Amino acid sequence: MLFRSRQCIETFRNKLNVMKYGPDVYRLFYKLEDAVANERQYLGLHTLRVYRIPEIPVHIRHLNINGMSYIKTLPHLPKCLQILECSNVSLESLPKLPKRLTGLYLRDTDITEIPELPNNLLTLSCYYTPISSLPTLPDSIAYISCTNTQITHFPTLPKLIVTGK
Repeated sequence: MLFRSRQCIETFRNKLNVMKYGPDVYRLFYKLEDAVANERQYLGLHTLRVYRIPEIPVHIRHLNINGMSYIKTLPHLPKCLQILECSNVSLESLPKLPKRLTGLYLRDTDITEIPELPNNLLTLSCYYTPISSLPTLPDSIAYISCTNTQITHFPTLPKLIVTGK
């Protein structure tokens, strides 16, 4: 392919990025650059129309990808991540969860299996998912919402959990 000008090269590169990442690629990279430049702890990518997320900045503690309907997988998660919001997403799997994670929100996803849960996890929300089983629940867990799933058997609940009748 022969490019006639620098503008043609930029146009082609931009089309490749859109094909690789999706229609909102520029908004995605703007948000990532802003998070890095300003050392933001919250990264809200919700409702962006992208197919994939590149590496997440290492200092992010709260990641919100709610409504990113094209996302099927996530990159490696930062070690300091505490809250992961993934509701209304086509997410099919999760990477290994960081040890500091305290909130995991997976409502209305395509996830069928949850990886090992960190010992600090306080909240697990996975309703309206095809999940059929849960991993061992940490003693720290304070809230679980798993209605409208395929779960038929819960693992042993930690001693401090109060169940309703």
